[in-house]
Order: sequence, then structure tokens, then C-alpha cells
Amino acid sequence: MAKQFALKGEEFEIRNISPDMYEETEELFMHVFPNYENMCLATNMKESPEALEELRQLLHAVLPDGISFAVIHKPTGKIVAICCNKIINHKKNISLDEVFESFKTPQMFTIDAYLVRLENDFDVFKQWQVESAFEIEFLAVHPDWTKRGLAFNVCSYALDFAVAMSKGELTPEQMAQMPDHIRKERPDVSMGVFTSLYTQRMAAKLNFIPVNVVPMTEFSFEGKTFAEVVAPEHVNSQHAAKKL
Repeated sequence: MAKQFALKGEEFEIRNISPDMYEETEELFMHVFPNYENMCLATNMKESPEALEELRQLLHAVLPDGISFAVIHKPTGKIVAICCNKIINHKKNISLDEVFESFKTPQMFTIDAYLVRLENDFDVFKQWQVESAFEIEFLAVHPDWTKRGLAFNVCSYALDFAVAMSKGELTPEQMAQMPDHIRKERPDVSMGVFTSLYTQRMAAKLNFIPVNVVPMTEFSFEGKTFAEVVAPEHVNSQHAAKKL
């Protein structure tokens, strides 16, 4: 079900991202991530067409789960923010492992190693004894629409959806975009890697618990640490989780 809300005099609507919205979702994603997201900046991704194509492939590996959401600016009908999510259940081979294993660029190798370090140093599945997770993969807001609370609103909506999913309380309309194997999932936790000070603050407001915090100085690409490339306020990356 769509949610309508107003912020600073503007009207918005949150919708499930359906296939007819993939192209516009990709357009926003490929504008925001290579130009503004810390992992992409630290690996100089926008200078590699091959790495950009792999980033695009990663997005398209996430969207078919049918649990991603977009914020629509109602007066224009444009997508201005997205929260793209994926079910992870290793026991059922539901993950992004296969797509990461297909990547060949140094940028994506580095990002994969970065994610493995953050997620494996504290394995939520083992430590919390859970099998299914609702993972926040990509959170992006168009630069013209930042600092309005859109990221918080769409992420909060996604978490409410995750709670309903965990309890088996989604409506047929809410499950319309989900393939059968995803409809059967009952996620125990939500989790994500938060790569900037601002997303970390948002995660804290949403009651995520940082389970692993690694300084930007401990990651590097082509001889430069991430700390040398990203803005100085972003001192670490966090893997954070919360029980549903």
C-alpha cells in the first residue's frame, strides 16, 4: 500500500518499486551512488565504465525481490529517493554471493572485500541465531531533495514492511511484486552497512545497533585509504542490525 506524507510544504508518496519503475530507479541510483556514495568515491568508480556496469547489475540483482521502495514527488511524479532491499537467507541460497562472484573489476573486488570485512567480523546470523534477514542494500536521495527527511521516511516505511513480513501480515497488494520464494520468508532481523555519518545517524534514530565499526583508514584502493578520499566527517563504516 502506498503511503502519502508531506514534508516542508511538499507532497510525497512511498510506493513499492514495480518493474515499470526500474528504469527511473536505475537512473536515480546511477546518478547518486557513483557521484556521492563513499564506497564508490573511495574506489573512483565513475572513472570505470566496467565497474559502473557491475554496479548496475548489482542493483538489478536486488530489485526482483519486490521489497524495495521509492519516494515519489507527487506534483511532478518523479522518483526522488529509493530504499532498495534484499532478503538474505544463506541456508536457502538467497543472497548476492553469486552476482558478486561474477564481478571482475578492481572496484567491485574492493567493495566486496569491504562488505565481507564489515559483515563477517560479526556474523549476525550466527551471533543472533537467525536465518533470514531483511537487508537494506541501497539508500539514495536525489541531490536536489536532500536534508528533508526523505531517507528516514522511506527507510522507516521499509522497516514497518519488514516487521509485517516477519509476522506474515503482508496484504496481497503488498506481496504483489514478490516472487513465491520471497513471499515465504519471515525475516528475523533487518541489517545494513552504513557508510556515512548521516546514514549512521539515521540508523541510530531507527534503533539499529552497530555490531561492527571499522575506521575508514583500514580500507584502501590503489594505494590510498578510504579516509584519504572521502570527506573527513565520515570516520568509519558500520554494520548495524535490529531485531524485527
